[in-house]
Amino acid sequence: MLLSDSRMSDQTSPTNATEHRSGLVRSAAVFLGIVLAVLVLYIYRESYWRPYTDAAQESMASFHAHAFAIANFAGLTSNPFVAKNFDLSAGRVVVYNHWPNGFFLTFATFIKMFGNTEMIGRTFALLWTVTGAFLFARAFRDRYGLAYLMVPVLLLTPLAKGAMSLVFLDSSLFFWIGVITATATLSEERHRHASVLFRVTVFVAPLFCQLIIPFAFFAALARLLVLRQRRTFLIDLTCLSISSAFILTALCWVPAGLATGAKELWLQFLHRSNIHLRYSEDASFRFLAHELRWHLIGNLGKPVTVLLPFSWIYLAFKKRSVAVWMPAVVVYSFLLRNFVALHPFTNLPLLAIGLFTTFLGTSLLVVDLMDRWKVGGSQQEFSRCRSLSPPLCIAAGLVLLILMSGSKRTYYGVPEPRVAEERALYRRIALTIDESPCGAFHTIDPIFPDEMERIGQYYCGRRIVRALQTREPHRLCMISLHAGTVVSGK
Repeated sequence: MLLSDSRMSDQTSPTNATEHRSGLVRSAAVFLGIVLAVLVLYIYRESYWRPYTDAAQESMASFHAHAFAIANFAGLTSNPFVAKNFDLSAGRVVVYNHWPNGFFLTFATFIKMFGNTEMIGRTFALLWTVTGAFLFARAFRDRYGLAYLMVPVLLLTPLAKGAMSLVFLDSSLFFWIGVITATATLSEERHRHASVLFRVTVFVAPLFCQLIIPFAFFAALARLLVLRQRRTFLIDLTCLSISSAFILTALCWVPAGLATGAKELWLQFLHRSNIHLRYSEDASFRFLAHELRWHLIGNLGKPVTVLLPFSWIYLAFKKRSVAVWMPAVVVYSFLLRNFVALHPFTNLPLLAIGLFTTFLGTSLLVVDLMDRWKVGGSQQEFSRCRSLSPPLCIAAGLVLLILMSGSKRTYYGVPEPRVAEERALYRRIALTIDESPCGAFHTIDPIFPDEMERIGQYYCGRRIVRALQTREPHRLCMISLHAGTVVSGK
């Protein structure tokens, strides 16, 4: 009996040693990925922590996010799940039912803790997106965890430099997609809490951004493909249906009535899908396909983009659950054609999923080719080659880092003079606005008259909140940006 136990120990010890070595390499990969990510953020800090003076599409959204957050300081309304911003002239908080309030309520807490500055806004957005990128790496990790080294590679891409510090709820969408991919992968690993974690995520994520719903459906589909349990799939769909119905009902619940809110939400969806246009935006299917291809080639390069479909096919052939994410992001893009084609920052999930899919698919293919070599060659040759895999992959990742760091392409880094001018004019009178006796403001010479006074909301919001909290009588101030005056009216 003792001899038998000894033989079993001798047989299992190489396996245990291999697993131990793989665990050490995984830990090293995580640590190195974090260090390199921090290094990239530091080197390109002027891009990631840039002021809100670049393209209006990005900077105006960031200013608006601050307004949404500050509006929560006035107190939660009867519907705390829907976003709110300011009607400056009326001096009140109004419902904005295009988005849920989860991201902005969290942002409000962050602002209360650290202050209402542009740097704080950029930091808050990066906490979401960088964490989301590491969650993607967790979902797409190989045996050695080298997918974590792709996070700094992602940070080096031009789109990431422009989009990962966007201060809007798209950063939370990227995070929650990462969470859903990671929890779906736990099912493949037969983690005992996988179902609980997945369903909690399905309930919580839509409170931050309702656009997570299509990805949650594909995550449920991935779990079905892995677990082969129809009952589990039906429970997942039930949880998703309940959470979707809840957040969509909450978004429809506005002071003007449920029907009015539902109509507004529906019209906005039709516009984003290019079914019924509300504004002068019109992206054809051909234009969207061109944009998606352009984003991949412009950020990952032609070789990686060419490898992408073959890598995805191999992941699907291997029946890996992460194979669902490339179709998911493509379906999402075509479902919201106008929104994705005309707003480059919405393509960050496409870029991340494309990068990680290519890495994992290629890695699995190389490992399988090495397994075939094992059949034809000696065990010693195979072990030697296998042991060389981690350092070779790390070296390849570092080379890729160096090559991609030389990219000069930009998305939102180009300054927008009109945004910079209006920001500078408001900054000049910010203290005067804060000390004014008024709780409502009207700018008589805005530079962006059709942009909902988003910069004005950023600078006037705190004063309006204070007036609402102390129940001051309505008094309107007239702001002249070019004259630099804040004149009290009635």
